[in-house]
Amino acid sequence: MSSLDPAQAAPVTNVDDGLPVKLREHPTARNAAIAVQRIPRGGLVCTSLVLAAVLLPDSKGKRCDFCHRSASTSVRLQKCTGCAAYWYCGKGCQSKAWAAHHRYICKRHARWIASWDYARLPQHERLDAEMLSQIACGSARIPEGLLETMSSLLPSKHPLPTLPVLTPPSPAVDLDVPAMHQRFGNNNFILHSHLNSYAHGAYPRTSRLFNHSCVPNAVPRYVLAAESPPIMEIIALRDIEVGEEVCIPYTDPALDIESRTRGLEGQGGFTCLCKLCTWQRRVMPTLVRPDQETLLAHRPALLAYTHCRFENPPLVQDTERDYEQIPADVCIYLHESVLPACTEAFGEAAGDVEQADEALEVGSTVLAIYTLIYPPNYPQTAMHALELSKVAWNAYIKRDNSKYFRAAVWCLRTARRMFETFGREGDEGGPLAEIEQLRVLMEAEGTGVV
Repeated sequence: MSSLDPAQAAPVTNVDDGLPVKLREHPTARNAAIAVQRIPRGGLVCTSLVLAAVLLPDSKGKRCDFCHRSASTSVRLQKCTGCAAYWYCGKGCQSKAWAAHHRYICKRHARWIASWDYARLPQHERLDAEMLSQIACGSARIPEGLLETMSSLLPSKHPLPTLPVLTPPSPAVDLDVPAMHQRFGNNNFILHSHLNSYAHGAYPRTSRLFNHSCVPNAVPRYVLAAESPPIMEIIALRDIEVGEEVCIPYTDPALDIESRTRGLEGQGGFTCLCKLCTWQRRVMPTLVRPDQETLLAHRPALLAYTHCRFENPPLVQDTERDYEQIPADVCIYLHESVLPACTEAFGEAAGDVEQADEALEVGSTVLAIYTLIYPPNYPQTAMHALELSKVAWNAYIKRDNSKYFRAAVWCLRTARRMFETFGREGDEGGPLAEIEQLRVLMEAEGTGVV
């Protein structure tokens, strides 16, 4: 995931076996994953096993520490009686975690986290120390090839500190823990369920295969199942033709260009040269911060250009946008000040049915900006369309006004097609289940509506 000297990485073979992509040479990055067969929209590009994953602090005690399923009426968590620091959804997960690594961690955990070496660490380094401990203590049982692939990744551009790591008394595998840590910073992922972040994890195959783009044609999703660590799947956002490079996002493309550049250069050690970054570096410095009056005056042009008017057919976006063709009166909405202000205003208005008109107005503006920035069928665009549909539906139930019904239907159709591309992710329920519930309610109001 970095563009450093390939000589710093160990060789690995067969990482692309059985995939519709193959690693080829790249002019600036180490390699590129090039499609060798057509991959349809919503198609599976790659499945990747996790090397190690740890829950974020906010998720501890709310998710199983092994399979990561969330506590619910059907999933009950029980605390490990040995360390009182890990929770499991059943004996199966607890037994597998014990066999994998927890037997070497359990009795030592309390003293470890109370040590000065651990307590002084910032939160992200504590997570890294826990992941490294899982790897070190479980190295003998890690699936074949995972350690080799992880070792083949390029190390961080900026050397990372040595961390306190728990290791087994008699290691079965000669593991260079500090060298493994050097591959964390620019290669690890944030896991999410229903697009809500809950864990950090290492997926070596994905890291080895896919370069970053702020205009990705594929994204990761996570599969959670009892007695199995979370699996990552890479899903095509649009049709990918033979010869195209498959890229995923390492950061949120909707962040302003300066934030994205700092993050990618600082963490990944490279400068993104995708067409969005290239265009924004040229155009953004020329944009003057628009005032509210200017934004309101040009809002009709924005909605018309992006096809985000509720009277239009539902939004279908299957091709990447040509940023060079965005009109000047629409470009003003891409000033770095606009999207944060609009999302904040939407968040404040969306929960109050009395502010439905304001929420739909500013919410449709956010949706239009998302379609300008994000690639086709991006999950965050879909989630926002679903939120807009719920706002409009609640307003319709409260006020019985057909304009709200039309807006709810338009947004639901838009969200459904995008989420059908992304597919189901994470815990039970989620956006597709919500969409189906809303669809049934709307169908009761008008036959064949959705």
